[in-house]
Amino acid sequence: MAYGTITFFSEVLGQDMDVDYLIPDTRRRARTWDDVDWSKKKLPVIWILHGNGDSHNAWIRKSNIELYARQFDVAVFMPSCTREFYTDSKRGLKYFTYVAEELPKVMRKYFPISDKKEDNFVMGNSMGGYGATKLLLTNPQNYAAGASFSGSVDLSEHMGNMYPNSDMKDNILHIFGSKEEYKNSINDNYHLLEQLKNKHLTDKIRYYQCCGEEDHLVGKNDEFHRIIEDEYDEYFETVYVKGQGGHDWFYWNPQIENVFKFFGFDVDNCWNDSGIVMR
Repeated sequence: MAYGTITFFSEVLGQDMDVDYLIPDTRRRARTWDDVDWSKKKLPVIWILHGNGDSHNAWIRKSNIELYARQFDVAVFMPSCTREFYTDSKRGLKYFTYVAEELPKVMRKYFPISDKKEDNFVMGNSMGGYGATKLLLTNPQNYAAGASFSGSVDLSEHMGNMYPNSDMKDNILHIFGSKEEYKNSINDNYHLLEQLKNKHLTDKIRYYQCCGEEDHLVGKNDEFHRIIEDEYDEYFETVYVKGQGGHDWFYWNPQIENVFKFFGFDVDNCWNDSGIVMR
């Protein structure tokens, strides 16, 4: 894999932004550069959103995402969005427009990645799980599937007394406004579920959701999944996984293989102990 950080000027945000990337280089497959016409090859791509307090390099530093990306010749892009919850905020920072529109457009200029729905996937953890869910529900025509790792699927909880001794509540109010402004807005995932009734979907939305049983967000994740199943099942192909674990990488890392499998990559028939795909 080729790994690096690209810094480019975002017109949407008015500043330089960092994005970590993984791009397959094919050499571990006993092939050479001459075997691939990179002017024609378009790679599938996973857009990965980090959690609150992390940055663009969190998934590189803390997960084994590169091992899976290398196995399946899939590109990975990991943007930094600070603590802005992937939202066009009340204070004027347009982070949703950035990740939903500008980032894919610019990265497709720089790298040989596909713009086809069937080749694009989105996932994230915690705050990034909220962002990935919002992207998938807002623009289902753009993604083959999405995944939320312990996502903050309902932020109205954060606007109450969930974090009385931190700045989380104030930060969320600066981004979303009051609970009344958040509810039934384009940032409310429950509202986005209801809006699916107005979309002309040609395919079911494929959505993987997981959360640890000791996670402080498990109750809201349970509720979100139940509502999808009870009220919106006709629009979804869903998997919800729970197991022992908290809000941490010890729980999230083992879920990566399951997500790749859900996305359609042939996890069961590709491994050998050298880490090279069998062909």
